[in-house]
Amino acid sequence: MHKPGPWSVVLTSRRIEEVMEARCVVEVGLVSMAAVRATDEQIEQMGDALAEMTRALSQNDGRLYSEHDVRFHMLLAESSGNVLLSHFTHSLGAPLQSLIEFLPYSSAGLLHHRHILDAVRRRNPTAAARAMARLMSHTVSLLLEHGHLTESDCKALNVLLAAAEGGQGAAAAAPADRSPRLEAGIG
Repeated sequence: MHKPGPWSVVLTSRRIEEVMEARCVVEVGLVSMAAVRATDEQIEQMGDALAEMTRALSQNDGRLYSEHDVRFHMLLAESSGNVLLSHFTHSLGAPLQSLIEFLPYSSAGLLHHRHILDAVRRRNPTAAARAMARLMSHTVSLLLEHGHLTESDCKALNVLLAAAEGGQGAAAAAPADRSPRLEAGIG
């Protein structure tokens, strides 16, 4: 399912690549911190955001899904306990919202978010970073599939994600090696 426009920020291919580079660098690291520092209340709020994403998916409401998807990521940033990283992540809010709004959404993207939250709940920073890297890799694949990034862009982004996957997963399965149709979903 594709989400309706209009988008709050016009994203060029280069801007999409920049937003994804920032997300790959920052979000994979901050989710590890969130797994260690998140309060029970923050974890509950992230769970509420996922519940709203689930509800939006069942109602085929792309705008609501996008809103709570971004809310989930902002809550993760706040849960890191690092004010600078939180401010930086919030500065990505409008471009992130635009990015999320025009990509397809499904239970696959939601499942990636659940894995992130489960790792944070278990207070497992390594699992949280891996789950976030998988979500980012999934998003990169969707961007490639829908023509928003080139294979070269995707390979560069996957290099950023390789460390969180222990050199496996994201970098090992370069976009050129993937099947042309991927299960839809976004993060």
